[in-house]
Amino acid sequence: MARSHELFSFKRNFLLLLFTVVVPSAALSGFGVLAIKNERLAVEKSLEVGYQAQLNRLEQALAKRIDQPLSRVGPLFTELPPADAAKRLHAEDVLVGPVVVFGDGPEPLYAEGALPEGFQTLVLPKRPGQVSELELNGQLWAAARIDRGLVVYRIELPTLIDKVFPKLVAESLPGETAQIRLEPVASTAPHKDGLPGVMADMVAAEQQVTGPHPIAERRLAGPLAGWRITAWLGGAEDVGRHTLRNRIIYVALLVLFYAALTLGVIFTGRRLYREARLSRMKTDFVSQVSHELRTPLTSIRMFIETLAEGRATTDQEVKECLTLLGRESERLTSMIDRVLDWSRLEAGRKTYHRESVALQVVVDRALEAFRAQRVHERGEAAELEKTVSLELADAGQVDVDVDAMTGVVVNLLQNAFKYSGEDKRIVIRTRNVSGGAELEVEDNGIGIARRDRKRIFERFYRADDLLTRKTEGTGLGLAIAKRIVEAHGGSIAVESEVGRGSRFRVSLPHAEAS
Repeated sequence: MARSHELFSFKRNFLLLLFTVVVPSAALSGFGVLAIKNERLAVEKSLEVGYQAQLNRLEQALAKRIDQPLSRVGPLFTELPPADAAKRLHAEDVLVGPVVVFGDGPEPLYAEGALPEGFQTLVLPKRPGQVSELELNGQLWAAARIDRGLVVYRIELPTLIDKVFPKLVAESLPGETAQIRLEPVASTAPHKDGLPGVMADMVAAEQQVTGPHPIAERRLAGPLAGWRITAWLGGAEDVGRHTLRNRIIYVALLVLFYAALTLGVIFTGRRLYREARLSRMKTDFVSQVSHELRTPLTSIRMFIETLAEGRATTDQEVKECLTLLGRESERLTSMIDRVLDWSRLEAGRKTYHRESVALQVVVDRALEAFRAQRVHERGEAAELEKTVSLELADAGQVDVDVDAMTGVVVNLLQNAFKYSGEDKRIVIRTRNVSGGAELEVEDNGIGIARRDRKRIFERFYRADDLLTRKTEGTGLGLAIAKRIVEAHGGSIAVESEVGRGSRFRVSLPHAEAS
């Protein structure tokens, strides 16, 4: 029930993390994606605002250029005969087309060509010096009132579009990369009622957004009311060039955000899982230690009661009770010492008194301690001689705390002995390797499953199998051994195969030459 509750708590916390972090961040990222999609429109709007001022300046320059020949009409036609003045006006300005000069009568004094039909209906300047531009039947005309009459000429639109206007653009907007055009305003199709009209409006709006269209336009007034000045970028690629920097920044920030979010979720999830697992292992540890402590305490109480009630009647029985009392007390002390050792390691209060010794000295002391333990507990001196074999080579000097490292080897020997079957075979090897020395403890025991190999060095962890459950232990021995070896600058590793035994390898650096 406790483990189910811990699992439920972990899932609840993880789901809370997802809904409080991942979901809002996903929504935020969605808004970011929409912002990226709308970036083209935003850039186009920004460019349009910038180009409007330039097009306004260009419109003023265009109006001034169209009016330029009109400022010469008065002096020319006052000083020269109509034919000579018309030729002079032609020579001075390429925009001037056919010229017609009227006097006081209805008939022209001079005419290079016929005026268009309906010209009489237009409002012409009434006073000397007054000028106007007139649009008639797709043609652009200019008129100026002089003292002797009226001068009318056609403005050459092809010349204005092809030659004069590009020159104005170059002069007014030097270095401009956009295409600036003078073009007629597209005619608007008659609006249709009903569903066809709605559909046509939708298609037109879509084409305005997605199809080719100028980045900015300026509709002209006066005689050029049917014309506009437009600024065209180089197409989608040019707009993309303007938006590329922002898009790169957006995408990079989005990638970084998701990477940080993913790492944060993974890290937090792992931390939650590890905390839940550690909590479970601590609970198991308390249960195991309580069970392990209860066994020697029960034995001690039983032997004390036996002695107190006088049930041990002979000296031999009393001696046997005292021996068992001593053994159980030592077992209890060993368990408590192991827990205290781990506590000191966790708190960083463990100190080491190092000395330069041969690795074989550590092996000899470990074997002596292990043999004493087995003899004291089981009386297995002869059995140990058959069980443990040595393959010791000169591994050089190592700089270690002999007592601490002896405890590491003893722990490996105890595990090899506990987790082997009836036919126990334990081998201890030492060897000299590049940069250090190695010590191996190999057994022919039950082996370690692949899923447990990386976790057996974790605190409180014990592999979940039948033999493990039958053997006593706190799950701290290998964790303590790993901490001690790493504190000496070494490493500990395991190679194992289920049913064929395990090999623990301790690697230590050589002692520095003095």
